[in-house]
Amino acid sequence: MIRITFVVYFILSIFSLNLTAIASEYKGDIYDAHAHLPKGVSVTQLKKIYQEAGIKGAGIFVKPFEKFTLLKLKKEFGDKFLIFVDVHKRKKNSYKIEKKRVNLLKEFYEIGLIAGLGEIYVDLSHAPFAPSGIQSDITTNNEATYLKIANKLSMPIHVHHESADKDFENIVKKYSKIKFILSHCGYLNPVQLDKLMTSNKNLFADLSLITNRYFGPFQKRGVLITTSPSDAWVELLTKHSDRFMVGSDIGANLKRAKMLSLVMHDYRMLLGNLPPDVAKKIASENYLRIFQ
Repeated sequence: MIRITFVVYFILSIFSLNLTAIASEYKGDIYDAHAHLPKGVSVTQLKKIYQEAGIKGAGIFVKPFEKFTLLKLKKEFGDKFLIFVDVHKRKKNSYKIEKKRVNLLKEFYEIGLIAGLGEIYVDLSHAPFAPSGIQSDITTNNEATYLKIANKLSMPIHVHHESADKDFENIVKKYSKIKFILSHCGYLNPVQLDKLMTSNKNLFADLSLITNRYFGPFQKRGVLITTSPSDAWVELLTKHSDRFMVGSDIGANLKRAKMLSLVMHDYRMLLGNLPPDVAKKIASENYLRIFQ
């Protein structure tokens, strides 16, 4: 009798733990601050993937910079998806400013055709599209041409900068009206991120790739934050709860885009480990405020 009671208790305990785990997942709205329109994937296909994943909207990085094409994309995506572009032209390991794009930047932003710039590559160690990485000097006069425009317009700019060094911080301070969003902020540790965010109120970050078990550089580098974040990460996300956003970094191709549901399930588990008000800010409120 005692043995049977123990077995029943054990089974109920496991069931209870599973219920607790499920209940701890974040159930609220999520917006994706960092995604790419994959080559060969239509807007209709991508929107369907987001709908199936239960994600309200996203910031989508696109390659075209022509007005007609951007107008078409904006109409197809609708209001819940925001378009971001790059003023650089990328070919293999070449990454250079295009003056024509810089000249069109102010007009495109003011008429609401684009929501900002992204993803700007400053320090990229490696990627399939750039095996040797990309290094661009954000302090040059060429870079300053679009940064000055963005500063006047208080424009959001997604920046891929894996070291977030002193030169980068100086730029963040110099152009204090730009909303700099540090992509894949898991390249940095919580202490470094805390210092950067405490000193620079116009610096934000997306969590893309940090919790990602399916693709991306952290598979080799080692994940700095998981679906069960450390105390240091919980403390950081709580302290700067108005500065972080969710990011999937889906793109590249249809196969990767279809991983959205898996990636977002990880985010729901991560967010479930945070205080409810913090989770809600990171999941949706910051996105809606920063990109308004």
